[in-house]
Order: sequence, then C-alpha cells, then structure tokens
Amino acid sequence: MKKRILPIALLLALQAGAQNSDALYIASGVPVKVSAGSTLYVSGNTTVVRSTTGGIIIDNDGTVQLTGNLQVQGTTGVLDITAGTASSSGTFLFQTANNTQSILLSNGNTLTGNSTLSSVTFNNTATTPDVIISGGNVAVAASSLLTLTAGRVRLGDNNFIHLNPSATAFSAASPGVNTAIITDGTGVFTKYFSANPAANYLLPLGAVSGDYAPFTLKSVTATYGTGAALSFKVKNTQQPCVAAQGCSNKYMNRYWNIAATSLTGISYTAMGQYLTGDITGTEANMKDFASVPAYSGTCNTDNLATTLTAVTTATHQVNFPAKTAFGDFTAGEGAMDFGDLTTTWPIAYAQQGTCNATNNVPNAYNATSNPNVAVWAGAQVSMEPATISGGNTSASTDAYDDGLTGPGTIIGTITSSFTVNLNANNSGTTVYYRLWFDWNNDGNFTNDNDGNSVPATYAGSSIVNTVGTPASVTIAVKPPFGPNANYKARLAVSSSAIADVYRTSGNTTILRITNGEIEDYSAPVILPVKFGSVTADMHNCQALLKFDVKNEVNVKTYFIEQSTDGNNWTIIGALPANGNSSAATYQFMHIAPAKGSNLYRVRQVDADGIYTYSPVAKGTNNCEGRPAIALYPNPAKDKVFISGITSGTTVSLLDAKGRRLSRQKATSTTFMLTVAQLPAGFYQVQLVDENGLITSTQKLIKE
Repeated sequence: MKKRILPIALLLALQAGAQNSDALYIASGVPVKVSAGSTLYVSGNTTVVRSTTGGIIIDNDGTVQLTGNLQVQGTTGVLDITAGTASSSGTFLFQTANNTQSILLSNGNTLTGNSTLSSVTFNNTATTPDVIISGGNVAVAASSLLTLTAGRVRLGDNNFIHLNPSATAFSAASPGVNTAIITDGTGVFTKYFSANPAANYLLPLGAVSGDYAPFTLKSVTATYGTGAALSFKVKNTQQPCVAAQGCSNKYMNRYWNIAATSLTGISYTAMGQYLTGDITGTEANMKDFASVPAYSGTCNTDNLATTLTAVTTATHQVNFPAKTAFGDFTAGEGAMDFGDLTTTWPIAYAQQGTCNATNNVPNAYNATSNPNVAVWAGAQVSMEPATISGGNTSASTDAYDDGLTGPGTIIGTITSSFTVNLNANNSGTTVYYRLWFDWNNDGNFTNDNDGNSVPATYAGSSIVNTVGTPASVTIAVKPPFGPNANYKARLAVSSSAIADVYRTSGNTTILRITNGEIEDYSAPVILPVKFGSVTADMHNCQALLKFDVKNEVNVKTYFIEQSTDGNNWTIIGALPANGNSSAATYQFMHIAPAKGSNLYRVRQVDADGIYTYSPVAKGTNNCEGRPAIALYPNPAKDKVFISGITSGTTVSLLDAKGRRLSRQKATSTTFMLTVAQLPAGFYQVQLVDENGLITSTQKLIKE
C-alpha cells in the first residue's frame, strides 16, 4: 500500500499518546481525515479515544478498517462515522476473521451516520447518560451481537437496526429506567428474525429519558421470509385515533407500535408495561385496545378494538391475547355498549364509533376534527365502561334500548310487523342490523325457528339520509306456535354486515361489533294467552270441556266452538275471562253433543279484538239420544249451564218462594247462568218458549 503522510495535528496527537503502545490518543477537537484511496487501520487490543469536548471524526472518503476494539471516552465525546463531505464515497469497514471487534460507547456520547457496525456494547457508567444516535440510521451487523449493559440509547428520528436474525434474545443486563432504548422521535428499533423469538422476548423501551415502558412478546409463531423483521417504538401520548373518537378521558397516555416486515401466518400474545401517570379515567375499568393496522395518518371506525382483557392493576400491565397482526397497542375504558341479558345468554358488546355528547348521542361527524362515523339504533345510545361482571340480572337495563318497536300483541303463527330504527352521525351512511329471537326462552339463539320453520333471525340494512332522523326498516315476523311468554330478542347494529354467529359458531360465541350498538329485550311485545291442556270428556251423554291457560293479559272472552268435521265450526257457548292472571283453569259442559265424533276448540279474544285459537280436543258421544233440559253442575257455586233449550227461550231464576230474581233470553242451545252472588239455598230455573209457555222448571241447589 502506498504510504500516506498524516496531518500534523494527528502526528502531535500520536506523539502525545506514545506512552501506551496499544492506545491511540487524539486531542480535543482533532479530526481524523481519511482521504479517498487511503485506509486507516485500527488494530491491537483496544484503541482509546479520550476527549473532553471533541472526539474522533472519521471524515471518511477512504476506508476505516477495524480489526480491534474502538472505545470512545469522555463527557461529550463523539464518534462520527458519516460519509465525507467531499465525495461521500468512503466506507467504514469492520473486518476480522473472528468478528470480535466492538464499539464501546460510554458517558454521554453521540453515534452518528448511516453505517453498519459490528458488535456494539452500550455501557454508560454515569448516572443518567444517554447515547444519542443522530444524523442517520445505525445498524448492527447480521453476524453480531447487541448488548445494552447500562445507559439509554436515544434514537430521535433515526432507526437503530439489529440485523442478526439468529440472536433470539436482546442482551440487556438490568433493563429499566436507566437502561432502555428511547424512541423519542420518529425512529424505531428494528430486530431481524429468522425464527420465532424466545418466549417472553423483552423490548426495554422508553418514550423519553427517564421513562420505561417495556413491551414483551410473550409468544410468537409466524413464517419468516427474506429480511423478516419487527420494528418497535413506544410513545407516552394517547394513540392518535383516540382524539378521532372524542374519548380523551377514556384511554391511557401510552401506546406501543409494532410493525412487521416479511412475516406471514402471524399468531402471538404480548404485554405492555405502563406507568401510573399514564392512566386517565378508572384503571380498574381499563381493557386492552389495539389498532390493527396501525395509525398511518387516517383513523377509521375499526380502530382501537378490544378483546375485553382487563389490565392488571397491581403491576400496571396490559395483556394483548390472540393477535394475528401487528399495529398500535394501548389500554382504556373505551366507548362501549353491552348486551343486558343474563349469563344464560351469550355475551355481546359493541364499540361505538365515537364517544357520546351530553345528549347521549355520538359526537357529530366532522371530516377534520372528528372523522369517525358512528352508527347506532334508535334516537340515543348508552355508553358503558369496557367491563363485564358476569351479565346483568335482567334484560332492557340500558336507558336507551330504543331501536326496536313492534305491535301491541303478537300471536303464534300470525305474521306481525316489527320496526328497526337505524341511526348515524353522518348523512349517507349505510347501517346494518341483525335481529335474533329466543322464542322458547332457553338462553339459546341457535335452536329457535319462526312460524315458517326457518331460523328466527332477520338481517338487512338501510341508509341514514338525514343526521338525527333514524332510517326505519319494517320486518315481517311470524312467531312459532306457542312462544314462551318471557321470550327474548337481541338487536345488533353495525357499520358492516353482521353474520349469524350463533348458528355458524355456536351459542357461546361472543358477538363483537367494532362500531355500533347492542340492544337486548325481554318480551318486547305482549303475547296472547298460552293454552295448556285442552280436553273433552264424555259423561252421561254430555261433553265436559276443560282447558288451562297461562299468561292471561288483557283477555276478555273465551268462545267455545264445536265441529263434527273440523271445517265447519259453531259457537256453543262463551266464558268471561279472569282478565289478567298467570294461570287459570276453565270448564264448559256441552249438554247436547252430536252423535259420534265431536271436535272442540277455544277462541280467546283480547279486549282489543285480537284473538287466537287453542289446540283441538276430541270427544266421542255414543249415546242414542239426547237428554231433555239439563242443568250442570248442580249443585253449583258460581256458574250453571243449561242445555237442551232453543234459541229465544226465556230463562228465569226464581227463589224458593217462586219470586223472580232474574230473567234473560237465550241466544243458543246452551245458556250460562251466573249464581255466584246468590246465598246458599234452593232455587228454580224456569224456561219459557217464544209463545209464552212454560216448557220446563228445574230445581237448582246453590252451595
């Protein structure tokens, strides 16, 4: 190699350090100029650069070749390995057979330049010194180790890259507030991988000097392509999409950002460590929230999704389970709405696109200040903390379950109209819904069919054209025969289509809506009376009809109908209903049934005219003839039935002395006489035909 003449300043510095044969001493402020075509060899045990205010500046148009260790000491020493100002054609070369050379930075030094270094050790011995990376990105070679013994490494707007994919552990002796990588700008720490990192892979991160908020990859499985890497940084501010939600008091002042390059098939769990000063709101209500993909300048309504994993308040840690992509990670209470059914029913919850204004309506959309579109059901929506306490004790506990309306009463197998009201904070928004019914009230949405024998779930969408005016969708609902009086309904509203998760994934599936509302209802529409047992038994050529009912609400009359062929029905009597009761039993005596088969049914009629039929009961009359006038029961307590008469017959009730107590005209062949108000004793029932002739007088005993 051609010999080069060293600058006078360097010669003087060498002379000053001649007392140590393995050290190179450079005076304060003295640069080392390596011109184009020249090489500076640093070899031997350790080359020490001691400087109080200056350092070693490799003004590198040539080549600097390191085959030993280079150590920079001093309070403000600088190792500057930027390319030379003249031609930027130089290289900084670390070359040795066993690759054991290293850069040792101590006591508040600055490492600058776009360079690839061999093994690097950070070992600051002062109390709070920082090694500052500035002026470009710095990488640690693919076959080298990175050791953080003591001190903080501040990245600023520069990236610090560890190219060694086989080094599966980050070497940090005692990570903490004074031993961390500080991502105080746009720079990130990047680690290359060729295989899954070891369990509980710790990234000792901080947002500023004196801050420590590490991120731990608890477990990772993935497929690693060429150049596979993960990049990390942490910030001690709220994740940017928090402001877009208008929920600044609901999320912590801390978030981590992790980005992946050339990784596929990702599955991992992770944990972040936050500080007590990061907390806003109530820590006990905070859950995990992740924005995947990470914020990149635009927030959308799917940012900040949660799996409802509670933070650990004792250690101030937040876990992120079962993730399949990387992004931003934080914790908070969030803007949530939970289902209100008890734990017998599956859990459901919806995140809201924005937090609520004071009128319980999501914040108004604004393309600049609040770009999140929010959707919900009805006029208003309840906002709850992100917490589940095993389910509420009853349904419809939310103050604003107001998105579903229906008729006054519904009848099994009779189609009725329900209305779903959809809302949004931005005009032109498409809002989706799905409605489930649990008609048998067994806590299961998977085994209910409607009256057409199809799954009892309904889905659709509508466009909200005017903010503040809900879009209404009418749904034709045909309940099955005999639904439970305490049936349940669940309405989910979302900014995207909602699948029937219960039928496809099972009834224990947790329904998660990233932007919308969940409304649960317990029997939102009154069912008419439910018939139980209906029987027709023949006694002495007469048919005794008995029927049980449940859930009598607003019931007026029970009409008894008889048929011999199942097609033509005749009203043979009527019984007044109790009105409102949980259960009751009624009976009716058909005094003159037809010869042979007799079919009976009961038609229940509400006060508003709505009616429904009971199941059909059958009785067989084998008598040859019909009895004449008959009273049943006799003795009687409250009602007595008279059969064998003709329509138009006058029925009079007489006391024991023959005094008339009442007189009524029959309108059918069977007549019911009310005697509950009479004192116990003997009475007479007198029948007079339309010609005024007495056709029969029967003795009646009142108990």
